[in-house]
Formats: sequence, structure tokens, C-alpha cells
Amino acid sequence: MRGIAEVSPRSTARIAGLFALLEALVLMVFRFNAHAFNIYLVFFGFWWVLIGYLIFKSTFMPRINGVLEAVAGLCWLTFLWLPFAQYCVALQSALGGPRRVLADRMAARDGC
Repeated sequence: MRGIAEVSPRSTARIAGLFALLEALVLMVFRFNAHAFNIYLVFFGFWWVLIGYLIFKSTFMPRINGVLEAVAGLCWLTFLWLPFAQYCVALQSALGGPRRVLADRMAARDGC
């Protein structure tokens, strides 16, 4: 009599194969997520370059802030080629600090 609780060697091999397939699918999704994140960083870089240009052209914000934002955007664009992006991590970190300090000082001056 075959019941629900009965497990044969054939069914355990089938279940093991399904788990192996599921594991491969999960690893593929993780790899795709890493590539998608790098693509996102490139679009983020284009956005920062455009914002930096607009700040540079504006009359009510310091031009140096726009220049630093555009340069930071160019640093994010290094993710178009990953070996170069890994080389420029120190530059990205160094440019992020002064830009943030300028933005905080400007906000404090304007009373925000």
C-alpha cells in the first residue's frame, strides 16, 4: 500500500535534483543582482554629472559645489569598467567629503 508518508529512493533523488536546480537558480539571481547594481551606479553617475552642471550654471549656489558634484559623477561613471572603478575608490571617497561639507555649510547659512 502506497501512502503519503512513503518515500522511495527514486523520489528522494528527484527531490535532491530539484533542490540542486533551486540552488543554481538562486546563485544566478545573486550574480544578476550584482550586475544590475553596477548598471544602477552608472545611471547614478550620469545623474550627478547633470546635477553638477545645473548647480554650476545656477546663480544661487556656489560654483565649486557644482564642479565637485560633476567630478563625483564622473567617479561614479568609472563603474562602466570595473577594474578602473576598483582603482578609483579612494578618489571617490576623497571627493565625497568636501562636497558634503560644502552642502552642510550652505544649508546652515540659509537656515535649513
